[in-house]
Amino acid sequence: MKKEVLNIVLINLTIFFALTYLHEISHLGIAFCLGCKAGKAVALDLSNYSTYTELHCPQGNNLLIYVGSMVISIAFGSLFIFLDKPTRNVFFLIVGFSLILSSLDLALAFGYGAFYASFFAGLLLLGFSEFLLASNSLDKTIYFQNKNF
Repeated sequence: MKKEVLNIVLINLTIFFALTYLHEISHLGIAFCLGCKAGKAVALDLSNYSTYTELHCPQGNNLLIYVGSMVISIAFGSLFIFLDKPTRNVFFLIVGFSLILSSLDLALAFGYGAFYASFFAGLLLLGFSEFLLASNSLDKTIYFQNKNF
């Protein structure tokens, strides 16, 4: 059972850090495509312990830059739908993390109502995906314990 818990924790950590980086790089890539000439994606700023993207863009493209990173992250997660069942459940984990990571961007684009909606929808999806991952892990454990080799 300890091995299954460690497996779920490692999956969560790996996906969270990969999505955080994909989220920030997506801001930068979208900004570049929209004509921004200067910018940087910071993976970790030790002065405030956060990640962010710093852009110098002409006004008018902010909405696409804010929302685009969430769309790219969810599009990436959609690739998992086409895989086998245990791995398919990772889709919900990716969408949940993407909604949480994008909640501040959505607040800047649409107001704090969008922040709360995105954040809590992300939490619900994370809870659902954790349930799916844990039940799949439990099913495998029960199957192997009852199997006579």
